[in-house]
Amino acid sequence: MREAIQRFREPHEEYKTGAFKSPEALSFYESEHDEFVRTVLQAQQIGMASATTHRRRHSRLRGDVRQPVCPGIRCDFQLGILSGPVRGRARLVSAVRDAAAKYRTSFAIETISEEDRKRLDIAVVDAALVTMSQR
Repeated sequence: MREAIQRFREPHEEYKTGAFKSPEALSFYESEHDEFVRTVLQAQQIGMASATTHRRRHSRLRGDVRQPVCPGIRCDFQLGILSGPVRGRARLVSAVRDAAAKYRTSFAIETISEEDRKRLDIAVVDAALVTMSQR
């Protein structure tokens, strides 16, 4: 895992500055990105093998939802990240009531601009690099 982090950190920083302009350079970055994401997901699956929770491949958002909501409803969303808000449209996947009588909700992003998708991807990869580096 440490090797994957070290190998990917530099190309990721270069990508964020716009250094990869040619199709070949972008292809290189995308290949390294995909390999890094596979490694992180594999590490998560190994770590969760004994866990009782199931991680789905969609965004999880916590909100102050106090009323029952039905999975399948669609809504506009806005996520705050350092580079500015990311906006789009999402579908409610699940809502589970917690001990405080609030609902923990999970959403699947359905529509997002390419620019916002890139910025969200960078924010998620940055967070993964920091988190995985601390382990």
